Amino acid sequence: MRKDFSCQPSKLILSWLLRCWDIGASSQELESKEAWQLGCLARDKAIDKVIGKREGVLSLWRQLLLSVKDRYPFKEELANSQSKWTTIEGGIQYLRELAMVEVIYNNLDDNQASKDPDEIRCMQSMW
Repeated sequence: MRKDFSCQPSKLILSWLLRCWDIGASSQELESKEAWQLGCLARDKAIDKVIGKREGVLSLWRQLLLSVKDRYPFKEELANSQSKWTTIEGGIQYLRELAMVEVIYNNLDDNQASKDPDEIRCMQSMW
């Protein structure tokens, strides 16, 4: 799991989270001790330090979202600057990264709020 879910060097946090979502972090249920034993997934000490600190069984996805939100408590700190893209795939990736910001700053304790970046409603920042 550590190999699959580790952030690649020079990857942005939002791109890394999307990759984790795409490869199934939401289906990996872990006790806090198991999540903590995964070690340095984000390659960011402040994020990695809180992965696994929450008690109980949570999905790896939820652990990652909560840890990133702890590291970046304000949306503006994490939001991407507008990047240039020249392909449809690049544009889709950028929109998904904007949606990821919305997922992180939704109420993560609300079970009705979507944790899927592909289901987020189009927000003003996306327009």
